[in-house]
Amino acid sequence: MGFLESLHQERKERLERIKQAAEALEETRRPPFNPDPPVIIPPSVCVSLPSTSPEPQSSNIIIINKFDLILTQLCMYYKVAKFDILSQRRSNFIAEKRHVFIYLLNSLTNMSYSQIGKKIGRDHTTVTHAMQKMRSRYETYKADIEAIQERIRKVLDTEGK
Repeated sequence: MGFLESLHQERKERLERIKQAAEALEETRRPPFNPDPPVIIPPSVCVSLPSTSPEPQSSNIIIINKFDLILTQLCMYYKVAKFDILSQRRSNFIAEKRHVFIYLLNSLTNMSYSQIGKKIGRDHTTVTHAMQKMRSRYETYKADIEAIQERIRKVLDTEGK
């Protein structure tokens, strides 16, 4: 093995050690994500989806978490696709609905800005911006927010019955 080959080998080993140390550090920094517990919803209240599970399905319950519940109710209210809300599209029509979604997530769950950002494929600063915008324009969206919250409340109320 020549001199240059030995330097190259040492460099590769050094980079591998740095990579392992960075991965170990990242694991210690990352807080465990604790999603909201699932919510049981009767199918009469939401859109039923085709089942891909081979297990026998109960005909009277669907289990869904709060993130999906809020997203579903928002999309049904505004008549937009979930894909559009979670996409990278920046048109005003979609961005306004996304800001309402972020506002509802913040007010109805215990998710941090960072967790909301990760869940919707955005940075926490985007969530901060959306929250500032919603607070400044709350009166404009107040009726929509209250209507969506009422829809969510109805779903959650039927859960206990």
